[in-house]
Amino acid sequence: QIIKRSGQKQTYDPGKITAAIQKVFVSTGQPAPPSVLNDLLSRIEALLGPGADRPVEQIQDKVEQALMESGFYP
Repeated sequence: QIIKRSGQKQTYDPGKITAAIQKVFVSTGQPAPPSVLNDLLSRIEALLGPGADRPVEQIQDKVEQALMESGFYP
């Protein structure tokens, strides 16, 4: 589960993560192909590792880390 900023818990939805990443790519004028999104999601989930509840901020940090490690973030 994800712990939102409000403290509420929400079921983890990988589709929301890929949608957010796609928005980042679209904002740069270069939408990402599904294979890139899937690779990034796999990397993010590996960085998060197994666990119970995760704060949304931790997930955002791992998204940034995965983008940087993949060469998509300066």
